[in-house]
Amino acid sequence: MACRKPHSPGVDMSLAKLPLPVKTFLRALGDRDYLALCETLSGDVALIEEGKHIAKEALHAWSESLFSDVNFALYPTYATEIGSSTTLIVLRRGTEHRAKLALAFQQRWRFGISEDRIVTLTIMPEPLPALPAPVAAYIKATNAFDLRALLATFTDDAFVNDQLEDYWGKVAIAEWAARDIVGARLTMYVVKVLEHHGHVAVTAYVDGRYDKRGLPYPLVLTFHFSPRGDEIVQLIILRNQAGI
Repeated sequence: MACRKPHSPGVDMSLAKLPLPVKTFLRALGDRDYLALCETLSGDVALIEEGKHIAKEALHAWSESLFSDVNFALYPTYATEIGSSTTLIVLRRGTEHRAKLALAFQQRWRFGISEDRIVTLTIMPEPLPALPAPVAAYIKATNAFDLRALLATFTDDAFVNDQLEDYWGKVAIAEWAARDIVGARLTMYVVKVLEHHGHVAVTAYVDGRYDKRGLPYPLVLTFHFSPRGDEIVQLIILRNQAGI
Protein backbone atom coordinates (compact mmCIF):
# COMPACT_ATOMS: atom_id res chain seq x y z
CA MET A 1 0.00 0.00 0.00
CA ALA A 2 1.26 3.48 -0.88
CA CYS A 3 -0.02 6.82 0.39
CA ARG A 4 1.05 10.30 -0.70
CA LYS A 5 0.02 13.84 0.22
CA PRO A 6 2.49 16.13 -1.53
CA HIS A 7 1.65 19.71 -0.75
CA SER A 8 2.42 21.68 2.38
CA PRO A 9 -0.45 23.05 4.49
CA GLY A 10 -1.77 26.26 2.99
CA VAL A 11 -4.83 27.90 1.53
CA ASP A 12 -6.32 26.03 -1.42
CA MET A 13 -6.82 28.54 -4.22
CA SER A 14 -9.10 28.58 -7.19
CA LEU A 15 -6.98 29.05 -10.30
CA ALA A 16 -9.28 31.93 -11.20
CA LYS A 17 -8.15 33.69 -8.01
CA LEU A 18 -4.43 33.52 -8.64
CA PRO A 19 -2.51 36.72 -7.81
CA LEU A 20 -2.48 39.09 -10.77
CA PRO A 21 1.31 38.90 -11.35
CA VAL A 22 1.08 35.09 -11.58
CA LYS A 23 -1.89 35.18 -13.95
CA THR A 24 -0.14 37.78 -16.11
CA PHE A 25 3.09 35.75 -16.09
CA LEU A 26 1.26 32.60 -17.21
CA ARG A 27 -0.62 34.52 -19.90
CA ALA A 28 2.65 36.00 -21.18
CA LEU A 29 4.19 32.52 -21.36
CA GLY A 30 1.16 31.25 -23.26
CA ASP A 31 1.27 34.23 -25.64
CA ARG A 32 5.06 33.93 -25.97
CA ASP A 33 5.31 37.61 -25.04
CA TYR A 34 8.69 38.29 -23.44
CA LEU A 35 8.05 41.98 -22.75
CA ALA A 36 4.79 41.24 -20.93
CA LEU A 37 6.54 38.49 -18.99
CA CYS A 38 9.29 40.91 -17.89
CA GLU A 39 6.66 43.37 -16.64
CA THR A 40 5.62 40.82 -14.00
CA LEU A 41 9.17 40.43 -12.61
CA SER A 42 11.06 42.51 -10.08
CA GLY A 43 14.42 43.97 -11.10
CA ASP A 44 16.28 41.46 -8.93
CA VAL A 45 14.08 38.43 -9.55
CA ALA A 46 15.61 35.08 -8.56
CA LEU A 47 14.74 32.21 -10.92
CA ILE A 48 15.79 28.68 -9.99
CA GLU A 49 14.91 25.78 -12.27
CA GLU A 50 15.60 22.33 -10.84
CA GLY A 51 18.46 23.66 -8.71
CA LYS A 52 20.02 25.82 -11.43
CA HIS A 53 20.09 29.58 -10.86
CA ILE A 54 19.20 31.58 -13.96
CA ALA A 55 20.65 35.08 -13.97
CA LYS A 56 18.50 38.05 -14.98
CA GLU A 57 20.52 38.52 -18.15
CA ALA A 58 19.80 34.89 -19.08
CA LEU A 59 16.00 35.21 -18.71
CA HIS A 60 15.53 36.11 -22.35
CA ALA A 61 17.36 32.98 -23.50
CA TRP A 62 15.39 30.90 -20.98
CA SER A 63 12.05 32.18 -22.22
CA GLU A 64 13.07 31.92 -25.87
CA SER A 65 13.94 28.24 -25.35
CA LEU A 66 10.33 27.74 -24.26
CA PHE A 67 8.78 29.96 -26.91
CA SER A 68 10.67 28.23 -29.73
CA ASP A 69 9.09 24.87 -28.86
CA VAL A 70 5.78 24.68 -30.73
CA ASN A 71 4.56 22.09 -28.21
CA PHE A 72 5.32 24.17 -25.14
CA ALA A 73 2.29 24.81 -22.93
CA LEU A 74 1.51 25.05 -19.22
CA TYR A 75 -1.72 23.74 -17.75
CA PRO A 76 -2.09 24.76 -14.07
CA THR A 77 -3.79 21.95 -12.16
CA TYR A 78 -3.73 23.00 -8.53
CA ALA A 79 -2.68 26.01 -6.46
CA THR A 80 -1.97 26.80 -2.82
CA GLU A 81 -1.09 30.05 -1.10
CA ILE A 82 1.07 30.47 2.02
CA GLY A 83 1.66 34.10 2.96
CA SER A 84 3.17 35.86 -0.05
CA SER A 85 4.07 32.57 -1.76
CA THR A 86 1.86 30.92 -4.37
CA THR A 87 2.59 27.35 -5.45
CA LEU A 88 1.22 25.97 -8.70
CA ILE A 89 1.24 22.35 -9.77
CA VAL A 90 1.41 22.49 -13.55
CA LEU A 91 1.30 20.06 -16.40
CA ARG A 92 4.08 21.08 -18.74
CA ARG A 93 4.17 19.98 -22.34
CA GLY A 94 7.14 20.22 -24.65
CA THR A 95 9.16 18.32 -27.23
CA GLU A 96 11.94 15.82 -26.63
CA HIS A 97 14.06 17.19 -29.45
CA ARG A 98 16.01 14.09 -30.34
CA ALA A 99 12.90 11.96 -30.66
CA LYS A 100 10.65 14.85 -31.74
CA LEU A 101 7.97 13.54 -29.38
CA ALA A 102 5.51 15.68 -27.43
CA LEU A 103 6.00 14.99 -23.73
CA ALA A 104 3.93 15.87 -20.69
CA PHE A 105 5.19 16.00 -17.13
CA GLN A 106 4.32 17.60 -13.79
CA GLN A 107 6.22 20.43 -12.16
CA ARG A 108 5.85 22.56 -9.04
CA TRP A 109 6.19 26.32 -9.70
CA ARG A 110 6.56 28.40 -6.53
CA PHE A 111 6.15 32.18 -6.93
CA GLY A 112 7.23 34.71 -4.31
CA ILE A 113 5.44 38.03 -4.72
CA SER A 114 6.19 41.48 -3.32
CA GLU A 115 4.59 44.78 -4.33
CA ASP A 116 2.75 43.23 -7.29
CA ARG A 117 5.94 41.77 -8.77
CA ILE A 118 7.35 38.28 -8.84
CA VAL A 119 10.55 38.29 -6.81
CA THR A 120 11.28 34.56 -6.81
CA LEU A 121 10.31 31.63 -9.00
CA THR A 122 11.44 28.14 -8.12
CA ILE A 123 10.64 25.31 -10.53
CA MET A 124 10.93 21.73 -9.31
CA PRO A 125 9.95 18.35 -10.74
CA GLU A 126 6.78 16.81 -9.35
CA PRO A 127 7.01 13.12 -10.25
CA LEU A 128 4.13 10.68 -10.09
CA PRO A 129 4.22 8.14 -7.27
CA ALA A 130 5.03 4.53 -8.10
CA LEU A 131 2.05 3.03 -9.90
CA PRO A 132 1.28 -0.17 -11.84
CA ALA A 133 2.28 0.34 -15.46
CA PRO A 134 -1.22 0.57 -17.00
CA VAL A 135 -2.39 3.05 -14.33
CA ALA A 136 0.68 5.25 -14.83
CA ALA A 137 0.12 5.06 -18.59
CA TYR A 138 -3.53 6.11 -18.18
CA ILE A 139 -2.56 9.18 -16.13
CA LYS A 140 0.24 10.11 -18.52
CA ALA A 141 -2.07 9.79 -21.54
CA THR A 142 -4.79 11.83 -19.80
CA ASN A 143 -2.40 14.67 -19.00
CA ALA A 144 -0.98 14.57 -22.53
CA PHE A 145 -4.52 14.73 -24.04
CA ASP A 146 -3.56 11.63 -26.05
CA LEU A 147 -6.71 9.69 -26.92
CA ARG A 148 -4.90 6.86 -28.72
CA ALA A 149 -2.53 6.24 -25.81
CA LEU A 150 -5.43 6.44 -23.36
CA LEU A 151 -7.45 3.79 -25.21
CA ALA A 152 -4.39 1.55 -25.42
CA THR A 153 -4.44 1.18 -21.64
CA PHE A 154 -7.81 -0.66 -21.75
CA THR A 155 -8.71 -4.21 -22.75
CA ASP A 156 -11.21 -4.52 -25.60
CA ASP A 157 -13.97 -5.59 -23.19
CA ALA A 158 -13.12 -3.13 -20.42
CA PHE A 159 -15.76 -1.44 -18.29
CA VAL A 160 -15.78 2.22 -17.19
CA ASN A 161 -18.25 3.80 -14.79
CA ASP A 162 -17.88 7.58 -14.58
CA GLN A 163 -20.16 9.26 -12.02
CA LEU A 164 -22.65 6.35 -12.24
CA GLU A 165 -22.69 6.27 -16.06
CA ASP A 166 -21.65 2.92 -17.61
CA TYR A 167 -19.42 2.48 -20.68
CA TRP A 168 -18.87 -1.10 -21.82
CA GLY A 169 -16.17 -1.98 -24.35
CA LYS A 170 -13.63 0.07 -26.21
CA VAL A 171 -16.06 1.73 -28.63
CA ALA A 172 -18.12 3.22 -25.80
CA ILE A 173 -14.98 4.06 -23.81
CA ALA A 174 -13.52 5.84 -26.85
CA GLU A 175 -16.61 8.04 -27.14
CA TRP A 176 -16.51 8.81 -23.40
CA ALA A 177 -12.79 9.56 -23.36
CA ALA A 178 -12.94 11.74 -26.48
CA ARG A 179 -15.72 13.81 -24.93
CA ASP A 180 -15.10 13.88 -21.17
CA ILE A 181 -11.35 13.35 -20.85
CA VAL A 182 -9.45 14.58 -23.91
CA GLY A 183 -12.22 16.87 -25.14
CA ALA A 184 -12.55 18.46 -21.71
CA ARG A 185 -8.76 18.85 -21.46
CA LEU A 186 -8.90 17.03 -18.13
CA THR A 187 -5.75 17.08 -16.03
CA MET A 188 -5.01 14.91 -13.00
CA TYR A 189 -2.76 15.78 -10.07
CA VAL A 190 -2.31 12.63 -8.00
CA VAL A 191 -2.43 13.21 -4.25
CA LYS A 192 -3.00 9.72 -2.86
CA VAL A 193 -2.57 6.12 -4.02
CA LEU A 194 -3.93 3.04 -2.31
CA GLU A 195 -3.30 -0.50 -3.55
CA HIS A 196 -5.48 -3.32 -2.22
CA HIS A 197 -5.46 -6.91 -3.51
CA GLY A 198 -4.52 -5.86 -7.04
CA HIS A 199 -6.90 -2.90 -7.19
CA VAL A 200 -5.56 0.66 -7.25
CA ALA A 201 -7.44 3.71 -5.95
CA VAL A 202 -5.94 6.98 -7.20
CA THR A 203 -7.23 10.19 -5.63
CA ALA A 204 -6.53 13.24 -7.76
CA TYR A 205 -7.28 16.92 -8.02
CA VAL A 206 -8.72 17.41 -11.48
CA ASP A 207 -9.15 20.45 -13.66
CA GLY A 208 -10.18 21.08 -17.24
CA ARG A 209 -12.59 22.81 -19.58
CA TYR A 210 -15.85 21.59 -18.10
CA ASP A 211 -18.77 23.34 -16.46
CA LYS A 212 -17.50 24.20 -12.97
CA ARG A 213 -20.64 25.89 -11.69
CA GLY A 214 -21.50 24.54 -8.25
CA LEU A 215 -18.36 22.40 -8.04
CA PRO A 216 -15.79 22.74 -5.25
CA TYR A 217 -12.17 23.73 -5.68
CA PRO A 218 -10.23 21.61 -5.76
CA LEU A 219 -12.48 19.05 -7.42
CA VAL A 220 -11.41 15.72 -5.95
CA LEU A 221 -12.09 12.49 -7.83
CA THR A 222 -11.08 8.95 -6.96
CA PHE A 223 -10.22 6.62 -9.85
CA HIS A 224 -10.66 2.96 -8.90
CA PHE A 225 -8.56 0.90 -11.33
CA SER A 226 -8.62 -2.86 -11.79
CA PRO A 227 -5.50 -3.67 -13.86
CA ARG A 228 -4.80 -7.06 -15.34
CA GLY A 229 -1.27 -7.45 -16.66
CA ASP A 230 -0.48 -4.44 -18.82
CA GLU A 231 -4.08 -3.31 -19.33
CA ILE A 232 -7.04 -1.99 -17.37
CA VAL A 233 -10.19 -4.13 -17.24
CA GLN A 234 -12.27 -1.82 -15.06
CA LEU A 235 -12.28 1.83 -14.00
CA ILE A 236 -14.79 3.42 -11.65
CA ILE A 237 -14.60 7.20 -11.10
CA LEU A 238 -16.31 8.75 -8.09
CA ARG A 239 -16.45 12.28 -6.76
CA ASN A 240 -14.72 12.46 -3.40
CA GLN A 241 -14.86 14.89 -0.51
CA ALA A 242 -12.38 17.80 -0.60
CA GLY A 243 -10.88 16.73 2.75
CA ILE A 244 -8.55 13.84 2.01
